[in-house]
Amino acid sequence: MVCLLKKGFLSFLVPCFGVDHLYLSSSENLAVEDETSVTEDPDTARDVLQLVHCLRLLGESVSPDMALMMEKAVEHLHPPEKAAERVLESLLANESSNVIEDIQSKLQDIRNPLNAISILLREMDYETEVEVEDQFAAAQPLGVRVSLSQLLGSGLAVTLVCQAACQSAAARLLLCRDLLVLLQLYVRLGDNAYLGVRGQLLQLQQDLIPRTAHLLCSYYLIRWAGQCLSTPVPLDTLDANLQHLSVLELSDSPALAPNKSVLSPQTVAELFYQNVGRKAIVSQIYAQQVAPLSQAVLSWTQLVPAVITSLSQHLWPSNPGFLFPECLMGNCQYTQLQDYARLISPWCQVNVGSCQFVLGQCYLATGEGHKALQCFQAAVTEVEKEDFLIRLSSSEEEEVAAAPRLQYYNKVLRLLEDVGLPELVIRLATVAVSEAIHDVRSQAALLTRVFKHHLDLGHNSQAYEALTQNPDSSRCG
Repeated sequence: MVCLLKKGFLSFLVPCFGVDHLYLSSSENLAVEDETSVTEDPDTARDVLQLVHCLRLLGESVSPDMALMMEKAVEHLHPPEKAAERVLESLLANESSNVIEDIQSKLQDIRNPLNAISILLREMDYETEVEVEDQFAAAQPLGVRVSLSQLLGSGLAVTLVCQAACQSAAARLLLCRDLLVLLQLYVRLGDNAYLGVRGQLLQLQQDLIPRTAHLLCSYYLIRWAGQCLSTPVPLDTLDANLQHLSVLELSDSPALAPNKSVLSPQTVAELFYQNVGRKAIVSQIYAQQVAPLSQAVLSWTQLVPAVITSLSQHLWPSNPGFLFPECLMGNCQYTQLQDYARLISPWCQVNVGSCQFVLGQCYLATGEGHKALQCFQAAVTEVEKEDFLIRLSSSEEEEVAAAPRLQYYNKVLRLLEDVGLPELVIRLATVAVSEAIHDVRSQAALLTRVFKHHLDLGHNSQAYEALTQNPDSSRCG
């Protein structure tokens, strides 16, 4: 089976992922053989197939109002588990429909439902433990690199790949919604649930329901990225923004490299793929090869599933990589970046500090300095834990570097000075001084900053106080 995508007057056929195929196909067109891509065990395959039948029955019974309620719950940061409970209650209250009875009957035929559910969740999870490196990219032949770049870099490829990722996310979003409702039905049945082994109801409540809700929110975010339009930004504004961000000394970040202006409407997923994601995805494809690629394997049918998967992994908020938010920050997509941070804030525990930092940069750009300072200070606890903040707090100077947190404070102070916020510089520098007790050099530099800005603001007594506290008063001369 394939998914049909339409662009203008053309139709493009993209290979369909196994999980999407199971959920989107009608029951009469499915057989146990269709499960081979998900599991090799025939008994487990039959369980998964029966589970998908139940999910499809549920999906067909969910009314537009129920579906909208689930959508709004995720959009407004309400627990999707609670919304799924309300959907189930609505289905149970519909006395004219016997869909729940039909589903309960089919559930009895699933011998190990928790295992079948776990397999579905595993197949849909794009979470990875490490960032992808491009260590094998240089080993690929020049002709292969050129061909792959041309194949994946055209405007048509940008649109097609991002739409395919968005459509797959939309299908899996519905699958997760229906699965969450089904799991709530298992909870409602309690000891009468057909779980096979007593005591598994607790695992369902403490593990499978939270995992399903997490996947639902993650796929909602990918679909959002595939539908949310980016804001066109003039080249001079982009250049000014990159110049402003240059104080962060993140020269190794591809997300903060000069990019072309957005001249036509495109989604934030397309913006990311075109400017940053494509190069990272090509590097990932190279890194997965144990031998140099040949021209023969560069077929669209073989490559597109890998490209869609890689793009989804880069957009997946629970992965350690931070290229997507960095790209939004570097391309002045402040409204979209704030929406991104808002959508993931209740449930994503990865890159929490990094999100606070880029959110602070959004507030700086929109003239809300005090909110920016709060975000910058909230991020400091994660400085030595998250890759983006580790790179941010590193020093390119040859001299002995200060502690990472002090390096971080120094970068933020330079950002605040660049936009002309001396009062906030004084506040943050004063906080940083308290952490530089055992670093006389950093303490002197921070108090010099405090002295200078107090003096510029006409705060003579405060400037004098900073001068007397400075262990190296010659700096204030």
